Amino acid sequence: MSVLAFLSVTGVRAQGTTTPAVDSVAASSATEVASSNSTSEASSVAPTTTSSSVSEISGVATSSYPTTASSNYTIPSGASSATFPANFSYATSTPYQMNAVNVLTLASELPVPVYYSLTNESAGTRSSICAQQTAFCAKAGCAASGATVKENFCNLETMASRCSCSTGDSNLAYYHWPVAVADCLNRALACSMACASPQVSVAEKSDCQSGCNTMLRSTCGTPGQIAADYETKSASDTPSLTYVQGATAGAAKLGVGAGVGLAGLVFVAGVLLTL
Repeated sequence: MSVLAFLSVTGVRAQGTTTPAVDSVAASSATEVASSNSTSEASSVAPTTTSSSVSEISGVATSSYPTTASSNYTIPSGASSATFPANFSYATSTPYQMNAVNVLTLASELPVPVYYSLTNESAGTRSSICAQQTAFCAKAGCAASGATVKENFCNLETMASRCSCSTGDSNLAYYHWPVAVADCLNRALACSMACASPQVSVAEKSDCQSGCNTMLRSTCGTPGQIAADYETKSASDTPSLTYVQGATAGAAKLGVGAGVGLAGLVFVAGVLLTL
């Protein structure tokens, strides 16, 4: 086989020579590729339409699927009733019940003497509590229609506070006052710390802690809250710090100062101990 014949068969042309058969195959392949590319581009640009799910009516797309709630469920009538199975477990809850206490004798009923008031806290802490107090009062508003907040103050030094309205009561009950809640929580902590006193025996420490939690900590923020009274008529007045329960504030007449302990006496689980 000549060199020219070999080159023709393998598809290689010498310069200046022609191979009609190879040129014909190449042209045919080029045409097929161009046709394929054209079809691919057209299919990628042209939108694909389906007739099964969505149709447009007056420019609004609507689904062709059924619009009923369910094709295999019938909604019962309003008079329908059902019976729970015999082994059905019912979830139950216990309604809140306030444990009323005699605030006049509370100091002697606590498991240990508690010496505490918000004035014990740092200036930064008192400032934060007072800021919350005035903000809560302003936001809560008044119960009576048309009434406005009249007195809203908190003294950073004495923590004397007030939240009153031009007519009627404020919507902010005393047991939700930030000063009262802070007093309750911190007083409960002071009570628990007092239980660690050497005057309280190891055997009595558990009952002491339980008493602090039951009589103070568990009441905080509830209608049965036990806290000192910080409400005064003016910001310059000194709070009485008498124990009050729930929403009853302004109780200086009750007599027993919450900041006053019983020197020389410790009450543990209802038992009076002499130091």
